Amino acid sequence: GRTAEIVKVIPGIKRAITLNLLANNAKPTTATCGWTPDPSNKYVGLDQKELAVLPLEVKDAICPKDFEQLYLGMYMRNNKEVPFEELIADSYVNKVKNYNEKLIWDGDGVNKGLLMLINVGSDSIPTTTNTIDASSDVAGASTAIEAVNALIAKASPDILMHSDKVILTSYAMYNAYASELRAVNLYIQPNYQNGEGANYEMYIPGTDIRLIAIAGMDNLVNTTIATGYAVNGVKQPMVLTYADNIVLGTDMLNDEEMLDLFYSRDNDEVRVNIQYKLGWNF
Repeated sequence: GRTAEIVKVIPGIKRAITLNLLANNAKPTTATCGWTPDPSNKYVGLDQKELAVLPLEVKDAICPKDFEQLYLGMYMRNNKEVPFEELIADSYVNKVKNYNEKLIWDGDGVNKGLLMLINVGSDSIPTTTNTIDASSDVAGASTAIEAVNALIAKASPDILMHSDKVILTSYAMYNAYASELRAVNLYIQPNYQNGEGANYEMYIPGTDIRLIAIAGMDNLVNTTIATGYAVNGVKQPMVLTYADNIVLGTDMLNDEEMLDLFYSRDNDEVRVNIQYKLGWNF
């Protein structure tokens, strides 16, 4: 899905791994002879988080006879196949991708999505937690442009120093922001020619921060945005971070990854079997 195209992906996870984050507060002091380290300047260590993957599956059964009347058998050589196998397989893949996007950000009611993890389990999203900035402190903004600018203004240098900065938000928030830009003519003409805004992604004017719409942030069910900028009365999530700060784990490249469309002789039906694992953290 789209999130996996943006963030860091770690393949080959069978159950869980530990993310080791280096912490170091070393700073230079005035040089002297001898060996006299500053006790307050003597720390380097690891901050550890677990990235566990969930085993997920789709199992379905298709009766090829259900297609015979629709296609009059024109595209079916026998009753052991379905027409347009590639199209049907792709439809399952697209459904799984859409489900993954919602799961990663909104969770499923049991497993917390990223929006809830960012606030360490609370339903509201804070401005800064573990170098991820979110949208709670832009509630006073009267426009989407003001909300985005307020979020950037609160960003910590730990984020701004990175080259892969992103604001991930809902399609509703993206549309509101882009509409206001067009209304006040803040688009520069060459941007249209270079495809700015294509695929719901653009650079915030005057910055190297990409604003990207994520389907998993729309129509939240399991996460409540307690404060934030509202579009059509619904408070919208915004997460400002650098792309590699969000990590997805998967079992890809291992034997438990499966997408199979096959005929079952015992059941006289075509069966769909999709098996994979997916996890997320930051």
